[in-house]
Amino acid sequence: MPTLVRLDENESGFRREPDFRFALDWEAATLLKLCGDGDSTHGMAVCCQKRGAGLLGSLYVSAEAAGRGGLTALLEGARAFYLARGLHELQVTLTASDLRLTEALFDLGFKTRTAMVRMVRERKLRSGPLRGPLCSEKG
Repeated sequence: MPTLVRLDENESGFRREPDFRFALDWEAATLLKLCGDGDSTHGMAVCCQKRGAGLLGSLYVSAEAAGRGGLTALLEGARAFYLARGLHELQVTLTASDLRLTEALFDLGFKTRTAMVRMVRERKLRSGPLRGPLCSEKG
């Protein structure tokens, strides 16, 4: 868990240890870790249940794993976790700061259910990891 907390805190700028401890202690939540060669971490996701659906938050897939099916591997792990609990709907929280994750999910057959729209001054193209916020983040 310390590796995942550090990874999320570096990406989000928020203190995450309480959120991750809660996810580990709550039976309706789990942490997924995508391992690379050796001891490296190439991705993670926090799975929890909210209003009768599975909610995937704090989604992170490194640039190295993004091209090798890292996102699909995390989604399959999340799907198995939710199906074991009788949940057939998976929701992913996204941010508009980097549209690559949204595009990747659309390519996998995801649909938009709810969108919060804001004015954006400029769009920056990013080449780093795919990143979705923790489900409890507001903004």
